[in-house]
Amino acid sequence: MVWVGDDVSVHMPEEIHGAVQQLVDTFETNDPFRLSRLLHLHLLPGRTPAGIWGILMRYDNESFFGYDISISADKQRIYIAHEIGHLVLHGDHAPLFLELDEPRPSALEAEAQAFATDLLQEPERSLLQLNENWVLGHLGP
Repeated sequence: MVWVGDDVSVHMPEEIHGAVQQLVDTFETNDPFRLSRLLHLHLLPGRTPAGIWGILMRYDNESFFGYDISISADKQRIYIAHEIGHLVLHGDHAPLFLELDEPRPSALEAEAQAFATDLLQEPERSLLQLNENWVLGHLGP
């Protein structure tokens, strides 16, 4: 990853996990596609130049993530979760991130990847599960 600015790590693993938990608890999902809509991260699937798998840009209160649509759906989920990590953890840093196929070591990149890994390991809270919990909570055992 190439990041425009100083590469400074400020998040401990517990903070990253806490940020994931807060996001999942707030929006009741860990699905990166749904979270992207809720966080105003506009997805722009298309073709990327060789060597680049994504570009994250922020402008005002909106964010845009262009990524290569030819990758598998699983990789798309991972890449989008990774970019959500940048937004949540590094929202006050540079407004442009280029995601390279062969990134240089970076603390910011490692934090975004840890965020994505944690987010995707959370059990997804489906509407069915939420409805079952509501029924059990209101009707009792």
